[in-house]
Amino acid sequence: MRTVNVNEHEHEHEHENVGVNAGTSTNTSADQLLIQDLKKSGLDDNDNSLKAYLAQETELAAVGLRPHLYLDGPQVGAPGYVIPYYDCRGARAPFYRIKVFRPVPNAARYLQPRNTSTWIYYPPSFAALVAELLKGKGRTKVNGYPGAILLTEGEKKAAKACQEGFPTCAVGGVHSWRSHIVTLPEGTQFLKNTSNETVARLPSGALTVDATSDKKAVLAAGFADLLRLLVEHELQIIIAFDSDSPANPEVVKARAELGFEFRVRGIPTHRIRALDLPTVPDQKMGLDDFLVAHGAPSLDKLVDRCVSAKSAFPVHPNLKQLVNKRLSGSLERSEAKGLSLMLTADLDRHGIRMVEKGTGTPYYFDSRGKTLLPVNLLHHHQEPLHETRFGEFLYRQYDIGQADTKLIPWLAAAFTGEEPISLVEPRSVLALLPGNRLAYQTDDGHFVVVSGDPKNPIAIYENGSEGLLFRADQVEPIDARALEQEVRSQIRWLATKPSYQEMYWPKVLEQMQFCREGDAKILACLSYISPWLLRWNGTQLPIELMIGEPASGKSSCYSLRLQILNGRPTLRNQPADMRDWYASITSSDGLHVVDNVHLINKELRQRLSDELARITTEPSPYVELRKLFTTSENYRIPVRTVFAMTAIQQPFFNADILQRSLIMEVKAVGKEHVSDWAGNALKSLGGRINWLAHQLAVLHHFFRRADQGEWKPDQRSGHRLAHFEQMFQLIGNIIGAPDIDIVSTSLAGTAQRQVSEYDWTMEGLKEFADYYKPILTRNPKEVFTLDDVVAWALASEEYKDNQLLVNARRLARYIKSHKFMVEQVAGFQLQNRKQGNREAYCLVEVKQV
Repeated sequence: MRTVNVNEHEHEHEHENVGVNAGTSTNTSADQLLIQDLKKSGLDDNDNSLKAYLAQETELAAVGLRPHLYLDGPQVGAPGYVIPYYDCRGARAPFYRIKVFRPVPNAARYLQPRNTSTWIYYPPSFAALVAELLKGKGRTKVNGYPGAILLTEGEKKAAKACQEGFPTCAVGGVHSWRSHIVTLPEGTQFLKNTSNETVARLPSGALTVDATSDKKAVLAAGFADLLRLLVEHELQIIIAFDSDSPANPEVVKARAELGFEFRVRGIPTHRIRALDLPTVPDQKMGLDDFLVAHGAPSLDKLVDRCVSAKSAFPVHPNLKQLVNKRLSGSLERSEAKGLSLMLTADLDRHGIRMVEKGTGTPYYFDSRGKTLLPVNLLHHHQEPLHETRFGEFLYRQYDIGQADTKLIPWLAAAFTGEEPISLVEPRSVLALLPGNRLAYQTDDGHFVVVSGDPKNPIAIYENGSEGLLFRADQVEPIDARALEQEVRSQIRWLATKPSYQEMYWPKVLEQMQFCREGDAKILACLSYISPWLLRWNGTQLPIELMIGEPASGKSSCYSLRLQILNGRPTLRNQPADMRDWYASITSSDGLHVVDNVHLINKELRQRLSDELARITTEPSPYVELRKLFTTSENYRIPVRTVFAMTAIQQPFFNADILQRSLIMEVKAVGKEHVSDWAGNALKSLGGRINWLAHQLAVLHHFFRRADQGEWKPDQRSGHRLAHFEQMFQLIGNIIGAPDIDIVSTSLAGTAQRQVSEYDWTMEGLKEFADYYKPILTRNPKEVFTLDDVVAWALASEEYKDNQLLVNARRLARYIKSHKFMVEQVAGFQLQNRKQGNREAYCLVEVKQV
């Protein structure tokens, strides 16, 4: 066999013919020097942790030392001591290093036999400590986490850590996990290829060198055993280099490269960790120094924190430079994959990779900017990478762009495929918290929480606190501190009990012309509630329909509400199809406003009506979409929004949606109409921060009253929507709305009136009841069947084309599905007897609303 160097640079610890300093005093014996050197690391010559012994002549000659030069006065013995190496099973390995007592200045302190590869050092007690670890014992077995093996730099440090019960191995130097030496069989020929590179031709039948084919490092002897141990038993590896590593870029780089090598060799990122020892000014702190100074319990704490951290992967000092260097040349498959793993590890170091529950949509939480970024690495045909927030982030951090076509797909695969990846339920703009609290997003990295606490009504939090993660780019940023101060001011102002006319929403809504008396009061109360308190304690909020002719201010009213809510007064166009609508309502939380609705497509109108009714009253509504048109796999997206629509004419006529709606009709303002009514209204009351503060101050008083017991969870009401009537009345009392008790109790009647006005079938049943009442007057026991209703409808010019009223079977299904409303509006009540084999109905008195 022959040994060759496959790198033009020899290993940093391989030196030939290193002598000793002839001017150094040698009055101390070699035995005493050995004892002193071991003592510095907390070891002694009677301890078997290192098993060191004074070097003999043959061992000195193998490393290039000449003993006869070690003379300065009386002969004192060997110029150094041998550190024997062992494998991970505790057997003696055919390798050693010599620690030189007094090396020549700037020469190596440790020497190894010439032309030998590097080795991983396993102390003699390493195997026994690992055996204990695999039994669930040992110092690095932290509850709830896989056991860990420490890897340090220097044999004495590993021996000291093993002496204290920490299974620890070592490398001779921070780069010594690589080897620049490979062993080739006899008969190997060295040739030049067409690129003038030196290549080795192996003899026939010889195995090829596996590490060179994919440009991986040639590993030190014993490294494969460490990898096997980590993989088979799912252990963590903790790299514990000296404490100067945070200040020494080369050591930091070496540590990161070692971490990357572990990952490329199959160790998951979350099981590769770096432990930083305390930094001492102008002094190195090695693992042995730390144990001598602070003891094993202190290292227990450091290890516990390290393995318990979300990520402790060793950081690279200049990953951007490394990425650019790799991408500037030709990138092979293995290199692209390895580079993606490096980037993923660095992303984990500075943030959290996540996927959304239900949809699997990837997100990245940047811990430095406290920003939650949607990740869409492979959607370049829809949205170029550089136009996405995460694409901008990649470019700024690593100089990665859409042109890096070999890297991006691997990065996308690693982003969702590498563990650990967390589940997230991202929020937008608003979120309700336990304990009667509301979170409002002020910018990408912060939110405020409003509660009923009189001493601390509002507090500012960083994104990611309180179990909340708000998506980036959902609101126009505002100054959270300025908002906090203004909220406190508004709370004090509300405590003075200002009049209803002084409140913000009543003041601006009086400028609109409502067709029905009381609608301005309803909308004022509703604007303080919706969407802020959606599903608070199970409360269901109504669909808002504002009907009016052009220049009536309906669009401006909703522009103002959106401007206050998120700073973006953009109304949406009516959807082209259901998929378009689903994408729109799930894109953000809060208030979803569709402007100028005019649904010609009857099928789309019916589906929208059904979905709006379902989402409004479901406790945890969602929409279900097929991931791809070519597959049957579906995913569910939660819906956290209140629906509002403006239209010139009523777009819906079904009782299901009308029962869940508040319909407000407005008239044109006329010559006094202001084109920028919303902007003027916002400015007139101090701008967006003042409006928001007013809104949040009202909600503080609402939560405070709820905390004081004014909210009755079991209170009954006549309204179709759960708790809405009670919430409406409580808000009305807070803002001092006159006659609010009368208005709130009439909400159920308002819903009935809306159904009777806009549902053609319900209107027909009501007119039939008016037609049939004289007959009942003459004969109170008179009953009728649906055939009577059909006969009446067929004879009516107005209802003969109504497909429900002229078909008894379809009409029966309609009445069963709207039983309560039919009885409340038209007075139909099903009897327990039949007439002519048909279900019989009678009429009951209907309360006028």
